[in-house]
Amino acid sequence: MKTKEQHITGARRYLKNARDILKNKAGNGVPGYYADAKYVKMACYTAWS
Repeated sequence: MKTKEQHITGARRYLKNARDILKNKAGNGVPGYYADAKYVKMACYTAWS
């Protein structure tokens, strides 16, 4: 059985992965705007998981 801290650590890892997807794959050089909807959806799903 996982502890509360392990769940929190896992959630933070998923959020970091989602940020990395947005930063490295979906961006078009303008902060806050994304060029590829595919990667935005992928990042949202990753954060939700």
